[in-house]
Amino acid sequence: MVIEGPLKDKLEALKFKPTSRRTGKPLVGTAPASATPASTPTTPVNARQSSVGGLAVHVSVRCRPATSSKQVIDVSSEPLGGDKVALKLTAPKSGNEGEDDKAAARAYRCNTYYGPSASQEEVASSAASLVQHAMEGGSGSILCHGITGSGKTHTMCGTSNASGTSGIVQSVGRRMFEHIRDQVASGRVYMVEASYVQIFSADGSTEQLIDLLADTETDLEIKQDPRNPLSFVCAGLQRIPIRSPDDMQQVLNKGLQRSQAKENAGIAAARSHCLFMLTVESMSEQSSNGDSGVTKGKLVLVDLAGSESMLKASSSDVARRQALGINRTLASLSMAVNSTSGASAVKGSCLTQFLRDCMGGSARTLVVATIGPELEDMEETIKTLTYAQQMMTSLTVRTSNVGLNRIDQDQSSLMQMRDRHNECIRMLKDKVSDSREEEQEERRRLQTEMNEINQRLLTKDSAEKTLEEMRQQQFSKMDAMRTEISEAMNNQMDMLRKQSQVELESLRATVEKSQQESERVKKEAEAHEAAVVKLQATLQDAQQARRAAEEEASTLRVKLATAEERASMLSSRQEELRKERAEFDEERKQLRQQGEQQWQRLAVVEAELSKFKSEAEVQKKEIERLNAVRGE
Repeated sequence: MVIEGPLKDKLEALKFKPTSRRTGKPLVGTAPASATPASTPTTPVNARQSSVGGLAVHVSVRCRPATSSKQVIDVSSEPLGGDKVALKLTAPKSGNEGEDDKAAARAYRCNTYYGPSASQEEVASSAASLVQHAMEGGSGSILCHGITGSGKTHTMCGTSNASGTSGIVQSVGRRMFEHIRDQVASGRVYMVEASYVQIFSADGSTEQLIDLLADTETDLEIKQDPRNPLSFVCAGLQRIPIRSPDDMQQVLNKGLQRSQAKENAGIAAARSHCLFMLTVESMSEQSSNGDSGVTKGKLVLVDLAGSESMLKASSSDVARRQALGINRTLASLSMAVNSTSGASAVKGSCLTQFLRDCMGGSARTLVVATIGPELEDMEETIKTLTYAQQMMTSLTVRTSNVGLNRIDQDQSSLMQMRDRHNECIRMLKDKVSDSREEEQEERRRLQTEMNEINQRLLTKDSAEKTLEEMRQQQFSKMDAMRTEISEAMNNQMDMLRKQSQVELESLRATVEKSQQESERVKKEAEAHEAAVVKLQATLQDAQQARRAAEEEASTLRVKLATAEERASMLSSRQEELRKERAEFDEERKQLRQQGEQQWQRLAVVEAELSKFKSEAEVQKKEIERLNAVRGE
């Protein structure tokens, strides 16, 4: 039985896909040297994967499938050695002899190429080293860049946490909590917080900050961090604690819903930069020298605004100014990423200020350039690849203190919460059960505060509880999926059974019709046999009549010969019987008349004989035809 449709997709989702425990990437081979949008294999094309201490900027290019029947360009890839891949765009021939499309001869470089058949998991696997880097206390950023409709938001956010539909954000969440699961057993405590901000410029110059996680409108302002001159802070920005990948998905959905509401109010997401920022603090609960080893990592996932050209932006002045502002921001971002200090490029843009501590030093950056194969968008595709190639010119990261961003204990929110947690426990122990009403109220307040702190901390016990809940939820989802698959298979079996019954009834009707046709042919054959018998009898009668006519003609010929002989005898005796001539003249005349009558009768007989012969030939041919029909 062949299973197609949604049932086949669900079975594919249940299949085991081996992954590396260290990086979490699928254990697959290297792709062929070249690929086209129609035939590119799922495996990404690259020379080798960069390690944690490798490239400062890793550029991946993803080409989505064609969305229409319009002309498409051919995108081929070939490893160059090291960490680079060559991309070549080939446009369809114009048909004019001697003319060559300039774009067809241009080549571009990147670190990894994902063709139209690449899955969401494969594209998201390129972020594994950045997640590991952030969990160890480093900082990094993931930037999705391309024109509107090229698949930026789909690549970054996906559609759900389910396998096959999740994006980079969901993959990052899973890898983070897998790392926490492996580390909390050794006594480390983690705190993960998320923020979601949208940057929009209505006139192309003045930028507006929107907190996508706030229930009400708040005024946000970016300021220099007084404790760190190399970073900026955003006053008033919500920071939501995250305890599981499902929590991260809920926070992401809340931000996307708010972004959609803002789009309905006139703030288009396609002309906005959306930043999903994750901060991870960790420390050791047990340390022999009293140093808890507090580290703070940061990972910013950015869905950049669409990079349309000025000609395709819109005919209105506002849209052109917005497009100009977006291109100006992207240019400053490229300068900040490639600059050794980045100070000059950071000052003029909220985007680069948010990303200041994620650039330079030991920071990592992953750029995912999304393109489409349509020929009409080739100009924008060239600009996207050119921009991504410029981002690759960043220098190699310094390997000293890579991935270890220690902070002072007085700057650590995790340490402050732990100290407050211990203080609450101490104060609760000091309160006796028979204390006054005011102390009972204080006890309840402290207990509530301690519970809130416990909700923000990911300790060994809380992590195990969260992972157990996640495991139970996964089991429930798998049971529900098995039930759904079983019901779908039963429905498909019922449908096949009904279809078989219909086909059987149709076959029976066909057999009955064939039997009726056979009876009809049999009756026609019997009628043909009767006609043949009748024709044979007629033929025999005709043959007998012909024989009788032939016998009569023979008799007449004999009589004619006798008459002629007698006439000859009379003629020879004419001289002798001259005297008797007078007597016999009359008799001779009569004999002549009788001879003429005999000749006429003979002519009639010969005509009838000829007719009988023709009829006999016709009947003979008819008998032969009927015998041939009967033989068939």
